[in-house]
Amino acid sequence: MTDFGHYDYRLVAASVLVAIVSSFNMSFYTLGFIMVGLLLGAILHAYFKRNRAIERHRFSEQHFHSLFKYSPFLVLLIDLNGRIINVNPMSKQRTSRSSL
Repeated sequence: MTDFGHYDYRLVAASVLVAIVSSFNMSFYTLGFIMVGLLLGAILHAYFKRNRAIERHRFSEQHFHSLFKYSPFLVLLIDLNGRIINVNPMSKQRTSRSSL
């Protein structure tokens, strides 16, 4: 998809369309319908794009948690201060410590 900075390409197309239509003396009533269609298209595009991003994020989270939980290796989640935040079940089993 073409990206014109932070503007959606449909909005840019709508602006160009206004210039073209005014040069052909098309009625503004017809132009209004075209503009509404373009704006509605831009809104729907943004909505579905956001939903796809949310779904990808959700899948990524599920994938990470699955790898963490079922990994046969020792996996520790450690914060920036060096504290252990979480330990996968295999780590607890291998070290035979439930206090981890």
